[in-house]
Amino acid sequence: MPPPDPNDKTLRPDPDRTVPAAPPAHAPAPLPERIGEYRILGKLGEGGMGVVYEAEQRSPRRRVALKVVRGGLLVRDDSLRMFRREAETLARLRHPHIAAIYESGRTGDGQHFFAMELVRGALLDEHLRARPDVDSAEDVRYRLDLFRKIADAVHYAHQRAVIHRDLKPSNIVVSEDVPSGETSLGSRSPEVKILDFGLARITEEDVGAASMATEVGTIKGTLAFMSPEQARGTPDEIDVRSDVYSLGVILYGMLTGQPPYPTRDKSLVEAVSVICEEPPRSFTKLGAARRLRGDLETIVRKALEKDADRRYKSAAALSDDVGRYVASQPIQARPPSTAYVLRKFAGRNRAFVGAAAGVFLALAVGAGVSAWQAGKATREARKAEAVNAFLHEMFAAASPMSMTREDPDRGRKITVHQILDEAGRRLESGDLADQQEVEAAVRLTIGTTYRDLGDYESARAHLARSLEIRERTLRDDDPEIAESLDALAEVLQLEGELEEPEPMFQRALDIRRQRLGSEDAATAATLHNLGDLFHAQGRTEEAEATLRSAVALRRKVLGPDHVDTAASLNALASVLQARGEIDQAEDLLRQALEIRRSRLGDRHPEVARTLHDLALILDDRGDLEGAESALRESVDIWRDLLGDSHTFLWAALANLGVVLKDQGKLGDAEDTLRESLEVLRRNVGGDEPSVGASLYNLARVQQAQGKLPEAEANARESLGILREALPPGHPTLAGVMAGLGSVLVDRGEGAEAEPLLRESLAIYDEAAPGKWYGHQVRSVLGEALLAQRRFREAEPLLLAAWEGLKDDPAVSPDRKRSAVARIARLYQRWNRVLPDAGRVAAAAEWSRRLESLTE
Repeated sequence: MPPPDPNDKTLRPDPDRTVPAAPPAHAPAPLPERIGEYRILGKLGEGGMGVVYEAEQRSPRRRVALKVVRGGLLVRDDSLRMFRREAETLARLRHPHIAAIYESGRTGDGQHFFAMELVRGALLDEHLRARPDVDSAEDVRYRLDLFRKIADAVHYAHQRAVIHRDLKPSNIVVSEDVPSGETSLGSRSPEVKILDFGLARITEEDVGAASMATEVGTIKGTLAFMSPEQARGTPDEIDVRSDVYSLGVILYGMLTGQPPYPTRDKSLVEAVSVICEEPPRSFTKLGAARRLRGDLETIVRKALEKDADRRYKSAAALSDDVGRYVASQPIQARPPSTAYVLRKFAGRNRAFVGAAAGVFLALAVGAGVSAWQAGKATREARKAEAVNAFLHEMFAAASPMSMTREDPDRGRKITVHQILDEAGRRLESGDLADQQEVEAAVRLTIGTTYRDLGDYESARAHLARSLEIRERTLRDDDPEIAESLDALAEVLQLEGELEEPEPMFQRALDIRRQRLGSEDAATAATLHNLGDLFHAQGRTEEAEATLRSAVALRRKVLGPDHVDTAASLNALASVLQARGEIDQAEDLLRQALEIRRSRLGDRHPEVARTLHDLALILDDRGDLEGAESALRESVDIWRDLLGDSHTFLWAALANLGVVLKDQGKLGDAEDTLRESLEVLRRNVGGDEPSVGASLYNLARVQQAQGKLPEAEANARESLGILREALPPGHPTLAGVMAGLGSVLVDRGEGAEAEPLLRESLAIYDEAAPGKWYGHQVRSVLGEALLAQRRFREAEPLLLAAWEGLKDDPAVSPDRKRSAVARIARLYQRWNRVLPDAGRVAAAAEWSRRLESLTE
């Protein structure tokens, strides 16, 4: 379990990045008669970026679809960039199943447009709904033939470095006016055209693709066709396999008439969780025809793999596998076992394969499975016996009964750490060299014990070795590999790594779901760990959705009062607190505390963890004495049970220091924060994100004491560490930039503070619009401008900040007083430079408000 993050309390990240933007309202407008040389005949459609008209081109004379960007001369730069990108993308593509572009340009009155092929016909899903249900082999093959045309066109685009990123039935037209072609069966089927490359990415160029927040707002309603990496808002992970995933969703719908996941009535957070976590509904549960099950479902599931590395590598590979199915050949999505190849041979050569061969094959396969299961059970029993024997021998050394004449100190004051060190030395000397499975299991136990002791370096070494052995000796999807992956990724996260653990957790989750099932305790454990990682990365929506799934699964599998259920409740509460949902967070923490006290006793590290997190909630509510009491109990438990060097201790000390600071106990706060920083640096070194957070906390206390040079130095060091460790735009960076900017303003360096504060404000306005800490930064920025005598620029910022702060119960009285004091100073100083009766009155009014707040 990762240590509590003091930054949760002090910086309060709340990156609400994926809320769809409200669609702009447009008043109905008459159709233009002409745009450039095109005569407008009617409107075909419109979206947030542009309008598409049916038009007639003068020369050559033909009907076209004319797309015009909104805004005219005042068009926004980002809209124009996307519009030009779509035109550039279409210019690369000349394929019979992709709508062609004819011309792009700008009219004399400043309207940007491009003209493209006018495609008539029905949208793909409308066309298929008009056909009979999928109840015959002929209709299945008709649909597969249409699909292969779509997939082949997508592959053509990929070969020209274009990823569509918005494939869906409403962007695919089954054409009425294109000559029919021959299918693989010799029957005739209509042609298809792929439209709308407005979100396409040109892969070999940096086109500045929009963030996920922009994409969700722009393509509202198409979340169900997004790959997990696109739904998660990680554009750097998007490649041709993202389109392969969307093709898988399309194929699923073409065959079943339904989507693979129930997302229609869910919130955005819930829908993203389903796409990223839940397996597609089986064809059997949907009541699909028997002919759709088996190989067809296997093909669809491979296209819909959560992990892009496990999908088809290209749209062509997916199309080829569909072709193999049609030709009754072995598909690539299924491992080519002997039994499977024989079965496909029988399908192609029914006249030559008798019933006796089928009976023989069934008997052989059944006997093989039974023998494998029996052998596996025997091996597991022997391995467990060997592991227990090795560990028993190691821990027996701690018993006083192990004392000998030659070694009279044996069994006296031997720590668990010393026992683990000795076990490691024995393993390195080759004690279990001839029992690789046993060694891997022993190293897993040693590694997780080191982890619980806070020795992450030793833990990582043993867990990495356990994983290496298992990957070398076991199948790729063996649950024991998932066990080692999960444990190693957890330790890496505890060490401050935020990128490397994610693919490890994802792979472990895939293995456990595939081999153990979606309702297994081990699957729930990895789901919990992945959600915890998302929280550490600042991806709070994904964290909330994932942890809610973990809570639900653990309640179902383990029970509502299990300690693991309490762990997930605790983790979910931390996410909700970061999102400002304090009431829900406190309720979950009190549930977790009750479970942990009743199951583990009052003096347990997990009880200390929940007390720590509850203290942060009490602090948010303004109950500083209650927060201090809970944190002191937490520190006492951790110091008593885990020693003075455990990383859990530094986090509790760090937050205790902040609470002491908020009570005005500045000397005690500084001493506590310095101790926290010393503990942390002994454990993780000097350049981890947690060190940056601790330095920031210390800088804030020093600023409150008037120790501005020390505060500036620590805040600068904090920002340097966190800029290296966190992605640009992370809310934690915004908090530290705002803190350093505030120190610089206090030192009279308004010009140097300004760019830091503007960058901080931009992050908060995107990640958490309307939250109080964005308004707080706006107020400090106004003061930075005031220090530069830029009164007209400072005034709207300071007034807007006060409007956002004044009624928010989460804002402390000190912050409110500071915001009002800044406005009063603004009018006082402005009036001295440019005397004005109105400013005199405003200064007096805001001074009276300040006095009332002080009282």
